[in-house]
Amino acid sequence: MIQWTYLELFIFISVGLFTWLWIRCRRPNSYPPGPTPLPLIGNFYNISDGDFLRAVRDLRNKHGDIFSMSLGTYWVIVVNGADNIRELLNSRGEKMLDRPPIYILKLNDSYESRSVKNKRAITSITYQLTYYFGYGRAKALLDYGCFCGWYGSGTPIDGVDQCCKDHDDCYGRVAECWPKTWPYSYELQTGTVKCQDSPSSCKGRICMCDKVFVDCLHNNKYNPDNHDVDQDIHCQER
Repeated sequence: MIQWTYLELFIFISVGLFTWLWIRCRRPNSYPPGPTPLPLIGNFYNISDGDFLRAVRDLRNKHGDIFSMSLGTYWVIVVNGADNIRELLNSRGEKMLDRPPIYILKLNDSYESRSVKNKRAITSITYQLTYYFGYGRAKALLDYGCFCGWYGSGTPIDGVDQCCKDHDDCYGRVAECWPKTWPYSYELQTGTVKCQDSPSSCKGRICMCDKVFVDCLHNNKYNPDNHDVDQDIHCQER
């Protein structure tokens, strides 16, 4: 029978734990390259100064428009640029459904604030909107009416704008679930989204917000005149 000293047992457990962390934290072979993660904390050290956009710019300059990074033991893919977004969502969208969350950023002064602050600029709903309505319409919803974007004031100017307000309100009701970043399981059916997680779970509740949003957009007519409206004129409290 093997007799372990406390030191030997400590070393054995430490080596086992380190090996587990190394396996858990290493980058999967199928993911694009990116910054080297540290065990357990991943790439949080790359964005620790609080300026996320500047950190992503620096990583983009070093690793290219598409790269992966680790947030603890959780992997994400970061995509920069409209052309890459279009290619990803239109040509490879179905293949990406079982991949880690994809954070989509177009890093230029005129667009970045909306792409980050917008409540619908996240993986699942972004793909759903592109799948059902096309890339152009999905992008237009970043700046439509008073609520389809990061504005959120005044009175909705049409049915589509009301859909966005209702979606914002729904996210507000599930705020404790981190709806902008929490991934969930779903199936794209004809004209609607089928949520596959438990309706009472955070994932199920977030999915239901997005499903109702997509259904609402199907039932309301998009008006090009309400894209990029003057917020000071149309979105004041009445």
